[in-house]
Amino acid sequence: MKRILSGLLSVVISFVITFFLVKTSPCNPIRFLTGKENPNPELVQQLTEYYGLDQPLTNQFVIYVRNLFQGDFGYSYVSDKPVWDIIVARLPVTLLLSTTSVFLSMILGMLILPSK
Repeated sequence: MKRILSGLLSVVISFVITFFLVKTSPCNPIRFLTGKENPNPELVQQLTEYYGLDQPLTNQFVIYVRNLFQGDFGYSYVSDKPVWDIIVARLPVTLLLSTTSVFLSMILGMLILPSK
């Protein structure tokens, strides 16, 4: 039970840190979406409301966590695609790289460490 609770606490802390690091980054997603140095203020206001960035951070965090638990990872600002589709498209290569690195690490570890 102790491990389950510590695992859940780790997940919650990861959610909080990830959310607030993104929110405190110097990059403004609305400015990125408009692609202009001095965008139209009406367009900025419209996009801010559309993406819910005008709401308090606590509301944004609750929506973020609720959407994550529902499997909705949102849309990428860069590619304008669902984030889940991007993850699924890149998952095979990620799995190949990670399994290859695990096997290489195991082989190198067995070769380097002397047996007793």
